[in-house]
Amino acid sequence: MTYRFATAQDIELLASLNRQLNEDEKSTPLLTTEQLLARMTSWLEGNHQAVLFEKNSGVVAYAIYCTGERAPGEIFHFIRQFFVCREHRRRGYGREAVRLLSTEIIPRTEHLVLDVLYNNEVGRAFWKALGFTEHCITLELPPTTDD
Repeated sequence: MTYRFATAQDIELLASLNRQLNEDEKSTPLLTTEQLLARMTSWLEGNHQAVLFEKNSGVVAYAIYCTGERAPGEIFHFIRQFFVCREHRRRGYGREAVRLLSTEIIPRTEHLVLDVLYNNEVGRAFWKALGFTEHCITLELPPTTDD
């Protein structure tokens, strides 16, 4: 497996992959194509990096992350999105992509953080199998609609 950092020429591909991720997560509301393109453009022009993982010249997975500082000198990298293309799942590509991300792309001496939706049991098991541990639970109070 190889990897490369995404560029502006990859915005449409990233938006398409993000759509599939949202569908798999059953995100609501689903963003429009225009909203996904704007999101990817904003992220790549801002402080996010996107990495495309490829096998035989085809994309099998992607990750988007940003870098921050928890305390002076304590760098962390937040994985905002990680997705393995549906047709490439259960072949070890996700595990290999995370290995590359956490060794060759992001220094292993720095924290790697991500969120997993609570009802995503498969995702939680995947990340735990790779050595990630639970750090906190985020709770939310959804907005109400006034009728």
